[in-house]
Amino acid sequence: MASPTIPPSPSPSHYPLRWVVALGLFLAALLLRWPYLQLIPRLTDETAEVRWAIRIAQGEILPLTHVDTYNGPLQPYLLAGLFRLLGFSPWLPRVMTAVLGAALAGVVAWLAWGMGEASYRRLTTDYRLLTTVLANALVATSFPLILINSHLAWSNGLTPLFVTLALAATWWAIQAAAGGWLVAAGLLWALALQTHPSVVAFLPGVLAWTLWQPLGRAWLRTRWAWLAVAAFGLGYSNMLWFNLSQAGASVVEASNPRNAFGLAASPFVYIENLAGLAVQLARMLAGAYAPFEGRSAPFVMTPLVPVYGVLAGLALLWAARRQPLLAWTALSFSLILPLVSRAFDALYDTRYIAPLLPLVYLAAALAFGDLWPRLTSRVRLLLALIVVALVLAPLAALAGFYAESEARGLTNAPLLAVAARAHTEAAEGALVLVDRGLGDLKLGGGGDPARALEHLLTLEGTAHEVARVDKLRYYLEHSEAPLFLVLAEPAQTDLAGRYRLTPTDLTGPGYAVFTAPPAP
Repeated sequence: MASPTIPPSPSPSHYPLRWVVALGLFLAALLLRWPYLQLIPRLTDETAEVRWAIRIAQGEILPLTHVDTYNGPLQPYLLAGLFRLLGFSPWLPRVMTAVLGAALAGVVAWLAWGMGEASYRRLTTDYRLLTTVLANALVATSFPLILINSHLAWSNGLTPLFVTLALAATWWAIQAAAGGWLVAAGLLWALALQTHPSVVAFLPGVLAWTLWQPLGRAWLRTRWAWLAVAAFGLGYSNMLWFNLSQAGASVVEASNPRNAFGLAASPFVYIENLAGLAVQLARMLAGAYAPFEGRSAPFVMTPLVPVYGVLAGLALLWAARRQPLLAWTALSFSLILPLVSRAFDALYDTRYIAPLLPLVYLAAALAFGDLWPRLTSRVRLLLALIVVALVLAPLAALAGFYAESEARGLTNAPLLAVAARAHTEAAEGALVLVDRGLGDLKLGGGGDPARALEHLLTLEGTAHEVARVDKLRYYLEHSEAPLFLVLAEPAQTDLAGRYRLTPTDLTGPGYAVFTAPPAP
């Protein structure tokens, strides 16, 4: 395979247009992420990650790792900085995730322009713009990149952005023969690895592609390669020190059977995992999911799933010839991840595969740009209609998901209403009590109403206590203040007959809200 030549720098007139286009497409992507941002999906164990950031912002801890020790603390430190700057708010965690999710679309647009320029110089600025807009549109309308990676305040939600940034820096280092970009790439790959350990599956492909280039091999004899390694080590130094001092605690936790990682037990299991990844990727591209009560979304197969799967494969085959970095990294990730992960079924599990999506979308848009000038006007019209349909299909699926989730009550609206009323009651002197039994009720993604309410109340600055039934009894018998109680069904049965509880109109699946006067 011939290595790419280094083209001359784009004309200066292109740079302003490139940035204006990227900014405009970022804003468009953000608008698509804004509806239902706080409502759907329901709060998951993201609440634990946000509480970690709260403790950092309050100066209680300066951790080397995330709350899950296999993740670095990049995301909570970013969120803690926003808390210090803007104040505590239950809206801020998901807003930060949405903004960074939309930033991914801008980065992809910027990279698509540059790769299009390097891949086929015959394209005019109009064609490059078309390719750029298409790459962005695929990212901006992606079902899982909106619903999971841009709505849930998980560290792993940032992985596609940092992987794409690192990939862009790696590509530009070779394309512009700029050693400084190689150093930046080393740092960015370390930051991407901080967001989730699955990023390591990209690295063999990235290293192989870099060393395949004559310039990449030449850099081995210069300071740039060592500086890039040093930048990577610096960017990941906290995790390296933690694991050296804690006997590989991150690996131990990641290998826990309750998590999604563990070596494939046999070649048959690996092949099954690999097939699961391929099917999940095709479903992600098509948005083939339905609302769900617990951990797993019902399996949905639409005619578009195999279509998207075939088109993704063809796009990556094109990339193997024109932009092999996309193909090599996608292949590396796809072959390595099934060795250590079995999480390829549930909608929440799409976050593990999501870093692949920008690579597929870039390859598809660039292949489209390569094909477009060769076609007749009639064929172009047909292809344009097909592309528009493929771009909009995930948005239509997402709109259906939102509508059905609302109809089935699978939103955060009930909990937000409880938190708002609790804030008002606390301001008027009531003691807010949350039954710990709510933790037995599940919201999906590791979330439960007890943790979700604690999350919302803490960020609202509402004084509260999460207590067991015996402690609730004590307050009902001794509190000198009125009470605002959120009770699971067993606690309601236990307490309603003995104490003066007044029900409110605030209820949710398995719980209800009551008020009680001060103890006599």
